[in-house]
Amino acid sequence: EEGIAEIIDYMPVGSEAAKPAIVRRVTSIRGNIRYEMICSPRFDYAKGKHSIKKSGHSFLFVPEHDQLESLRLCGSTSLMAKKADVSSEFILKEGETAGFVLCSGQHDLSGSEETDVYVQQTYQETIRFWQTWIARSNYKGRWQESVNRSALTLKLLISHAYGSMVAAPTFSLPESVGHGRNWDYRFTWIRDAAFSMHAFLQLGFIEEAEAFLNWIKKQSTEKTLQLMFTIDGDSRLDERTLDYLEGYKGSKPVRIGNRASSQTQMDIYGELLETVYIYATHGGDLTYNYWQIISGYVKLVINNWQKPDHSIWEVRALKREFLFSRMMCWIALDRAIKIAGMFSFPYDILKWHKVRDEIFTDVRENFWSEER
Repeated sequence: EEGIAEIIDYMPVGSEAAKPAIVRRVTSIRGNIRYEMICSPRFDYAKGKHSIKKSGHSFLFVPEHDQLESLRLCGSTSLMAKKADVSSEFILKEGETAGFVLCSGQHDLSGSEETDVYVQQTYQETIRFWQTWIARSNYKGRWQESVNRSALTLKLLISHAYGSMVAAPTFSLPESVGHGRNWDYRFTWIRDAAFSMHAFLQLGFIEEAEAFLNWIKKQSTEKTLQLMFTIDGDSRLDERTLDYLEGYKGSKPVRIGNRASSQTQMDIYGELLETVYIYATHGGDLTYNYWQIISGYVKLVINNWQKPDHSIWEVRALKREFLFSRMMCWIALDRAIKIAGMFSFPYDILKWHKVRDEIFTDVRENFWSEER
């Protein structure tokens, strides 16, 4: 059968009714089309087993481990269990739409009609949410559509609950197919998130930057600031390999967690304080309590800027003296000095200026080459 179909996947947002879920909306645009939907969730990175239970017009995927949450599949068409999966075969005439919702086992849509209503309601709410959000952008220059799409993508990486931001929602996608540089990026890198917040601020989205800086404040208050955290602030990112998984196009090993979390990367203070400074120049307020945290960052930079580190490249080898880290340490001190001036915060003027100038001299004399 020939025809044109439209498939839209989205995660509902915009109202209290929009509970965490993944929704698939299928429409026959032209012609009558036969479809087959197969839902095949796998728990604990495909290591854990699960059972399937029919619950009214929906199906529950129940993992064998109690600490894992069950998933529920609801649909506007008839569903049928097939071993460890649930499927549906159906025909949509031209102009007809079907919907499927994968959500928490605690969330129940009692029948196909309720699923249709939920899909239609959340679809419109989600569209309105994103249209309203991106309309707040102050960017009016060239390539506006590309800039808006980039901003939307970055926004999708932010945790609504915490204000933190993952570097990417992926793990073990290889840098090149067939090789072993496959890392888990589902964590908040201080550096990467700071760069993104800088972009948000330039576009006029100050609330996102404010939420992130509050999350940073919480981490810096409760523990020592490190290179990366989980989105809820856990500092334990133990790395392990899942040898039973093939990997993307045979690219092994498949890794979860990230051993780079224990590395020393002095550049993060430069990127972070640059973002704090830009936040302040856009009207953001800083309390004296936050200034004390910033002063702690500066103290770390003053005590460690001359030491080798792993820097932005996260080399899994011996530490080295990287130019990038030196430059970012200079920026950390320079921006902290500027922030102090903006808010009249107290600081050791002579020492901070002296160390900032020492870093400048070190870069000029030991890293700069007229020939190169």
